Amino acid sequence: MSTKLSGLIRCRQVASAFRRAERERHGGETFTVPAKPRVLSQYELYPLPFFAAKDHSTWAVRPKGNYCEDYETGKAYAIEFLQSCDGTIGWCTLLSSIVNDMVLAGPTGTLHRGKPHVDGIIIGFMGTIGRALARASATRQNYGPPDRAAT
Repeated sequence: MSTKLSGLIRCRQVASAFRRAERERHGGETFTVPAKPRVLSQYELYPLPFFAAKDHSTWAVRPKGNYCEDYETGKAYAIEFLQSCDGTIGWCTLLSSIVNDMVLAGPTGTLHRGKPHVDGIIIGFMGTIGRALARASATRQNYGPPDRAAT
């Protein structure tokens, strides 16, 4: 008999003995492990308008072609994204997933001389995120914890 097979048989014997001991300890009742609650996906936790759960995409947008309208749409999406912040690690990783899907979606066309065209939705979204980060940084500098190096 191979070493792996004998080890597997021994493991099963130990598991069987453990189950018998558990039944005896609980008065003959079988011991069951409670089922874990279902974990919600990021699409269920954060139902943002630019998510497409069935496509597993965090950036499923279609620009209308009007730069100003698209910019305002991107801005609104960014505000919704920022308002969905729940302070969890899951939320903190969402922006990298969104940017990854933006890159995978690619440009929406080309400008003169063949340069890729980035639509107004992306510019509005990322500009709003950038402004929110700049404000948070400025607020932290003015009202944040004291500089430890100065003491």
